[in-house]
Amino acid sequence: MTATIALRRPRLGSPTLYTLLAALFLVAATSSLGAVFGVLVLMAISTVLAWRHPAWAAVALVALVPINRFLILLVFHYGHSQSITTLSQLWKDLLILVLFARGIDEIIARRRPKLHYVDIMVIAFMAISIVYLFYPGNTGRVGFMDRLLGFRADSYFLLAYFVGRFVFFERRHLRWLLLSLLPGTVIVAVIAAAQFAWPNWFNAFFEKLSFTAFINGQGGFGDVEAIKSRGISGVNLPRASSLLLGDLALAFFSILALAVAAAIFLTARRTITRLGAGGVCALAIASIGFSITRSAALAAGVVLVVMAIATRRPGRAVAVGAVLAIGMLVALASGVISTEAIHALVNPHEASVQAHQGAIGTGLTLVEEDPVGHGLGTVGTIGQRVFRSEAITTENWYLQIATEMGIVQGVLFILISIVVAAEAYVSFLRVRDLALARVCLAAAGGSVGFFIVGNMLHAWEVPVVAMAFWLLAGIAVGARETDRRADYTRSR
Repeated sequence: MTATIALRRPRLGSPTLYTLLAALFLVAATSSLGAVFGVLVLMAISTVLAWRHPAWAAVALVALVPINRFLILLVFHYGHSQSITTLSQLWKDLLILVLFARGIDEIIARRRPKLHYVDIMVIAFMAISIVYLFYPGNTGRVGFMDRLLGFRADSYFLLAYFVGRFVFFERRHLRWLLLSLLPGTVIVAVIAAAQFAWPNWFNAFFEKLSFTAFINGQGGFGDVEAIKSRGISGVNLPRASSLLLGDLALAFFSILALAVAAAIFLTARRTITRLGAGGVCALAIASIGFSITRSAALAAGVVLVVMAIATRRPGRAVAVGAVLAIGMLVALASGVISTEAIHALVNPHEASVQAHQGAIGTGLTLVEEDPVGHGLGTVGTIGQRVFRSEAITTENWYLQIATEMGIVQGVLFILISIVVAAEAYVSFLRVRDLALARVCLAAAGGSVGFFIVGNMLHAWEVPVVAMAFWLLAGIAVGARETDRRADYTRSR
């Protein structure tokens, strides 16, 4: 009889490997190897942890969304190194790539998920984007690195959708995925209110943290002040940016935060949960107000109403509206906000509204002139880095995509947004598990909000916010299959 010995293959996340990586990090931090090497080792440790615990890594990604850019500013200020800052900026890109690979590994080794129409559309969008990554465009001025940045800005965040589709999440992971966003939302709202009240103090504070040097280190692109002033019909208003260090970034984050908080609020069974989540809803909408982003404020109102109708809880939406109305009356009575400012903000003939319309008209003309697109990196934030004063700004996400990669891509992104909303809503109606239902409702509400904002602003230009939303969207699209899985049903 021949005896066989089963050799045990070492796992990627074994304690021995963790110990080795930790030792390398300590050596790098205490020797002349330099901080950059230490950061690389830390990224290696994070990669191993993300591979071994992909669901918790996704939770960490969502939890860090509201403070991501502020943390990078601290790294820049205290690290005194542009290389370390650049590496820290790429943490979310690396994390999503690792989780994407982990999801692919899971579907190959363990299961074959059912393909949905939106899966095919997202795959098609990514495939066309990769083609445009190698197409130099018709200007001859956009190099490969700028096209790569354009790909990162326009398409890369959609990898998070596949993470949501293919990585397995237990009930506890989904609960934490939603709840982890709420504390950051509260902190962001409180700081935004303080910035609105004392903008000069906060600008001085951020300047002590080398904010201007931080912006210049990124090619000079971005606002030179963390809290800038916006003149509307003769009224100057501070635009809060909170810890996201950008007023539009704050507005986009608040749409995501509102969708998540409203999903919990409108499905809450306990009074304390209802009060807490309802308060976060009000704070998320208030943050949009402090950022002075009118299109996002309009989208937030629609999101709350649509989600309340979907859950048949209109009374709860009215309660949030009442809290906000009381807050507005207090602000008017105390002089924090003037009636002149309110009139200026709701004036449809105000100069910035006309400028938005002009930018959209320009975008339509450009798409008509070149239906196959000018190439990646020619529009939006990357276009401003390349072309400076000659840059094209469409003030519309779908026109930006169409101007860069053609009409097909622009229409495809519109269809993806609509189908995700529909799939998420259908899943919300059919799943039995509360955690899954809340993710589906948040994805449906967020889709509506970002679709509205996307028609007036470059809604997906903040990568970490975009990744967090599309992660939820991927989970929502596959929620009906997840709800029927035995291992999910048994999970805690």
